[in-house]
Formats: sequence, structure tokens, C-alpha cells
Amino acid sequence: GINAEYMGTLSECLFFFDMALGSILEDRLPSSGTVLAVLMLSYGLVCGGVIFDIINGPPSVGQVMKNGKPKPQAVLEGRVNGQFIIEGLTGGLMFVLGGGGFILLNAAPKDFSERSRFIKFVIGTGSVLLGMLVCVLFIRMKSPGYLGVSN
Repeated sequence: GINAEYMGTLSECLFFFDMALGSILEDRLPSSGTVLAVLMLSYGLVCGGVIFDIINGPPSVGQVMKNGKPKPQAVLEGRVNGQFIIEGLTGGLMFVLGGGGFILLNAAPKDFSERSRFIKFVIGTGSVLLGMLVCVLFIRMKSPGYLGVSN
């Protein structure tokens, strides 16, 4: 079995760490809003493909020749598994916008004020719809003919 003396020493050590570190960490815990902001920022960066951008090093925007003149191109057309930096960051921002809209829709019924509830509902619905529509637009630009619509 386990030695009782060993268990006593272990519990004393754990109590010491709890007393020493617990009081230090207790005063410095971030607020729930700060944690949400950090999580949403990291979610947007990961969904935006920052890791892909670091590994592959794509250009920020591309160029396409129209009438002999170069025009900037923000979406890499024809390649679903590649992206320009601005395209990825915009896509990540749309994911965060849609997620924030769902958070607002979840928080709307908890308000007592009718006006505040209505504002959260309208902004939440608009955020979800805008995020979804821009992402669908990007997919249609990247892959013509997707979802039965051809350009």
C-alpha cells in the first residue's frame, strides 16, 4: 500500500502550493470578457489560416491582368486549398462575426429591457447573416459552379 508518512508529506506540499500560488493567482485572474476576447481573437486567427500563411508564405494580394493593366485580386480563384493573406484574414473575421452574432442571440432573451433585447437580436441576426453570406460569396468566387451557381 501507500505509506501514510508519504501521504502526509504529499498533502503538506500540496497545501503549501495551494496557499502560495492560490493567493497569487486569485488576484490576477482575467475577467470573463477578457477571456472571451482572447478566445475569439485566437479562433479568428486560426480559422483565417495564419498557420498556413506562416508555413507557405503566400502574397498578401494577387494580380490579374485586365486590358493590359494589372488589377489587384483579393481572392485566389480556382484553388480551394490556397489563399492570399487578406482573404484568409477576412474569412477569419467573418467566422468571428458570425460567432459573435450567435453569442448576442444567446444573450438577448436574458435582458429585461425590451429595447436592449431588440438591439441584440437585430445586431446578432445581422452579424450571423453577414458572416454566412460573405463566406458563401468567397466559396463561390474560389470555386465557380459550387452550390449549383455558375459565374
